[in-house]
Amino acid sequence: MFGGKAAYLDGKLMLYFSAKEEPWRGLLVCTDRAHHESLRAEFSAIAPHPILPKWLYLPESDDRFERVAELIVTLARAGIRALVSAPTAKNARSRAAIVSYEQRLQYGPHGIRHESRGPFRLGGFRAA
Repeated sequence: MFGGKAAYLDGKLMLYFSAKEEPWRGLLVCTDRAHHESLRAEFSAIAPHPILPKWLYLPESDDRFERVAELIVTLARAGIRALVSAPTAKNARSRAAIVSYEQRLQYGPHGIRHESRGPFRLGGFRAA
């Protein structure tokens, strides 16, 4: 995603790690604005991203980066919901258009219908 590494929980974007030029060099916490105040009270090193203010940003240049990033990742792995951005109605509609696993098995990665599929690898999925 955009040249960085994204971390998801239950299909929802939680964290985004970027190593580009500032202001895209650090950790982005993909959360709703409703959680900004409580997260900023807990972690004073994070602030709204200057270009993408709906997410919080921890710049790599901050002296506390390693310690704070480790704590945020630990919370994310524990499933703290304040770190998850809820999908908007637009995103929910677009997710409905995503082809299901069964459809991928039936039609293949290029939309070509195949009558029978054996147990082999198909587009990163294991067909059984």
